[in-house]
Amino acid sequence: MQDNNPDLYFVPKGTGEGLYKEKGSKFYGYLFSVGSEADVESRLSEIRSLHSSARHHCYAYRLDPESGDYRINDDGEPSGSAGKPIYGQLLSSDLYECIVIVVRYFGGVKLGVGGLITAYKEAAREAIENAGTKQSTISRKILVRYGYEHTSEVNKWVHHRRLDRGKETFEKDCTLELDVPRTLYKELVKEIDQLVFIERVMD
Repeated sequence: MQDNNPDLYFVPKGTGEGLYKEKGSKFYGYLFSVGSEADVESRLSEIRSLHSSARHHCYAYRLDPESGDYRINDDGEPSGSAGKPIYGQLLSSDLYECIVIVVRYFGGVKLGVGGLITAYKEAAREAIENAGTKQSTISRKILVRYGYEHTSEVNKWVHHRRLDRGKETFEKDCTLELDVPRTLYKELVKEIDQLVFIERVMD
């Protein structure tokens, strides 16, 4: 989370892959965007199918920054040697709405807990690095309604407030969905309720 703006956080730009090799073992890292537990299960199934002969499919994920939901899984590796270092890379990159899965193929030589921690960390780090990151905003949606004759006034106000536009309808009574930064939500609701050319639609 950005210290100077509590509404900003980071998400992956796309998918990413990484590979770390140590003493014959191979660790394949994958980063995917996810928005729900269902997305998590879908990605896990995909990777388990792709690497069905691998001994371990370890992972860590974080969902949205407001809920703070996360999970780590060592999938049979010694406790704390896989999921935790993967999760540590998500924390280090301040990434949300994503999962990192690291698949291990055993090379015949035991690496020890320290070696495993390094391997899972590096495979995760490379996957994140190759995906890249971008900023996102914690927002709320506000639906407003206005007469078509007030379109110009509404557009000027939205531009002045630097708000993101969502779904729109243009009829005698137009509607517009606005994405509003969380910390500005109450202020903008109060402002909208005082404007004469626009009306907030109550859910």
